[in-house]
Amino acid sequence: MMFTVKRMQRVNINGFTIIEMITVLILLGVLSVTVAPRFFDDAGIEEYTVKDQLLADLRLMQTRAMNQRDLSQNCHDFLILHDRFGLAQPNQACVASPAINESDAGNDGVLLSGVGKILSDDSGVAIAVTQSTTSTQLPFLIGFDYWGRPTQQCVGGCQITVSGVNNTVVTIEAEGYIH
Repeated sequence: MMFTVKRMQRVNINGFTIIEMITVLILLGVLSVTVAPRFFDDAGIEEYTVKDQLLADLRLMQTRAMNQRDLSQNCHDFLILHDRFGLAQPNQACVASPAINESDAGNDGVLLSGVGKILSDDSGVAIAVTQSTTSTQLPFLIGFDYWGRPTQQCVGGCQITVSGVNNTVVTIEAEGYIH
């Protein structure tokens, strides 16, 4: 019987050096100081909330207009004021070019259905409407025909910018796509 002698092979164990560990800890510390506050801060959330509410209300009014073929009886308009926005009073007769001023629109029930979304002064959120790269004065009235295309002051399409800490944009295309 022959015995074979096996040599003990030297096993190389590779690991991290103390310098590498300290470098990684320093990088994690720097990242946690600079990036983490952005995840735990609610600054900029209000703009996205307002944008989502605008999208929902505009699409609701557009859907109502597309579901009703006779627009001579009911208007499907959306009103944007300096401090609030919402669906214009439903079941009112359509006016070709309504005269809107802030004093009439501010009274609950005159032009806005309910209160709509109120923008508080301390939220820092502002709404601006742009039409073909031209800024438009508020109040702004957006209507929809039975094809879902914008009418009133937004005939060729328009952009609604919600600004604050972050800027977000709601676009209404000329053919009715709202995004």
